[in-house]
Amino acid sequence: MTVEISVLLFAMARDRVGTDRVAVPLVTRHWPSRQLLLDYLFQTSPELQVLTELRPILAVAINEQYVTDDDTDIVLEDNDVVALIPPITGG
Repeated sequence: MTVEISVLLFAMARDRVGTDRVAVPLVTRHWPSRQLLLDYLFQTSPELQVLTELRPILAVAINEQYVTDDDTDIVLEDNDVVALIPPITGG
């Protein structure tokens, strides 16, 4: 079953990709960890590959809920939103 999600991009991630949203089809709904989901997103989406160097500093939110534990099972449905959020600086 193919599921399509939206990946939202913020700040420097949005600037590097050139858009604030990328649609990504997933081969499965279930992801055993945040890291495996990110691996898939970065490997299969040409738009997201330009963010590879930012990956260690990106926060991840799914449907407006931060995912901080890499051991958390993730189940995604059609039209779910995964946000990639770099640290925000400013004054």
